[in-house]
Amino acid sequence: MQEWNPVALSAIQPRHLSLGATLVETNKWLLPARYSTVEEETEHLRASAGVSDISSNGKLALQGEIDFQILQALGQSGPGAIGTVGKITHESGEIVIARLAADDALLLTAGRSSTLAGLVEHGDTCSHTVDMTSVLAGLAIVGPRAQSVLTGLTEIDTSDVAFPDLSCAQGMVAEVRATLLRVDRRGVPGYELYFGRDYGEYMWDSVLEAGEPAGLTPVGAEALAKI
Repeated sequence: MQEWNPVALSAIQPRHLSLGATLVETNKWLLPARYSTVEEETEHLRASAGVSDISSNGKLALQGEIDFQILQALGQSGPGAIGTVGKITHESGEIVIARLAADDALLLTAGRSSTLAGLVEHGDTCSHTVDMTSVLAGLAIVGPRAQSVLTGLTEIDTSDVAFPDLSCAQGMVAEVRATLLRVDRRGVPGYELYFGRDYGEYMWDSVLEAGEPAGLTPVGAEALAKI
C-alpha cells in the first residue's frame, strides 16, 4: 500500500485559500472546515446547493473477478447490480461500494483506504486492488438544486428517473473522464464526483461556474456533515 505523507494537500487547496477557507486536518489531509459559518453553509445546502472538497475520502479500486466471497467480506449478501451503489456500516465507519462494471468497483470511505484494503484481502480470486486515494480528487455537490448544476456539465443523464439515489456511472464531466455517484443525504439530493487530481482546480472552477445560476456556493466539511 502507498505510504501516507504526514499531511496531504488537496489539489484544489489554492482555490480554498483564495476564498478564505478555514482548513483542518482530516485523515492527514488539509481540507476546508468552513468558508463562512457552519449555520450559513448548512442553511444554503438545504435551500439551494453547495460544493465541498472530499478528496480525503479513502478510495480503493477493486478490479478483476469480483465474486460473492469478496462481497461477503465487505458485508454484502450478494453482488450489487452494475450501475448501483451499496452502503455498508462497518466498525471503522460507513463504506460505499460503486459497482461500475462486472470486473470493476470503487470502494469509498470517509476514513483511510487501508481499512478498505484489509476488508477485501479475504478473497481467493483473480482480483486486485489499487489505492486511488492520492490519484483521484473528489467533490460533493449537495442540495435541492444539485442536479441542475450537473445538467450543464455532463453527458450522464442525472435525472431522477435515470439516475436515482444509489446510482453510479462513468462518463465525461466538464470534458474530463470521471466517476459520478448519487448518494442522497437524509433526503437531500447529493452527488459525489471523482476524477484525476491533476484536474482539481479546473473541475472546481467548472462546477462553480455551472452552478452559479443555481446559487451554488462552496461549503466546508462541517456543514456537509450536518446534512
